[in-house]
Amino acid sequence: MRTTNRIFIAAVLAAGLSCATLATAATPADRCQGGKTDAAGKFAACLSKAKRNFAITGDIARRDSAITKCELKEGLAFNKQEMIAGPGVCPTESDSVTVKDFVDAYVSLVAEYLDGGTLPADLAACYDDLAACEAQPDAHGLLETGQKVCYDAGGDVIGCSGTGQDGELQEGTPNSYVDNGDGTITDNGTGLMWEKLADDGTIHDKDTVYTFDDSFTKIDTLNLASFAGHADWRLPNIHELDSIVDFGNAGPTTNQVFHKPSCLPGCTVTSCSCTRSANYWSSTAYETDPTCSWKVGFDVGDRVAALKTSTYGVRAVRAGF
Repeated sequence: MRTTNRIFIAAVLAAGLSCATLATAATPADRCQGGKTDAAGKFAACLSKAKRNFAITGDIARRDSAITKCELKEGLAFNKQEMIAGPGVCPTESDSVTVKDFVDAYVSLVAEYLDGGTLPADLAACYDDLAACEAQPDAHGLLETGQKVCYDAGGDVIGCSGTGQDGELQEGTPNSYVDNGDGTITDNGTGLMWEKLADDGTIHDKDTVYTFDDSFTKIDTLNLASFAGHADWRLPNIHELDSIVDFGNAGPTTNQVFHKPSCLPGCTVTSCSCTRSANYWSSTAYETDPTCSWKVGFDVGDRVAALKTSTYGVRAVRAGF
């Protein structure tokens, strides 16, 4: 036994106190809180096991069945604690779904991080304040389109009020970007970091085009050079590439952070940002015909499958949830 412990116990005995008087008796509310916290922890462990097995086996049906069982157990455990405590006793009540969704979201974040992703910078804030975390934009939700104007059937601009059009509702997580000053842009909505493009004749030049196979040569070159201090650049999948389409702009159909007025001949990725109003490759194959892959057209913001021998632009991406 350590000396400090002996001194503490001696002091307690000298004061005529017992160990029982040092601890505050747990209230019914405390016991309910403890029981529900234990249930939430077991639910997280159950989900982690299901995702671990999926990572090893790739069996989707088995994973989904296991997660369903985890959710059932969690709900029963929460209800049991509230029934034992009685109405109005637990600090929170009827919150099984809320806690389940919260725990599920963060177990999924960990699983995605371990699969090569990243963790959100606001994770600590979410731990400290659940209400504040829930009020934050959902990084996994759909992004807004960027459209803020409404039109009639003839294509004329009209007032948006009462139309129900996208320009009025503007649903989704607002677009938010940070130019990191090192030739990259971070999308706060998705957590993805994008390569900026320039007009300087280098590997970052907006006018350089590649076949699908050659696009990976560019990616390899960026990684070998540790562009912007990172060596995990990759070709974006179709959903990721589509996420930087902004239907509030045209020619190119993207947010101005990806194509600034300073995109002039000779400008570099640290001094400007460029996007060609043309097609860019994604890494997603066209399942109906694997000789094709999906691409996004930043002239109008469409996605179309094209032959892999076609030549299109490439914008690298890294990280993300």
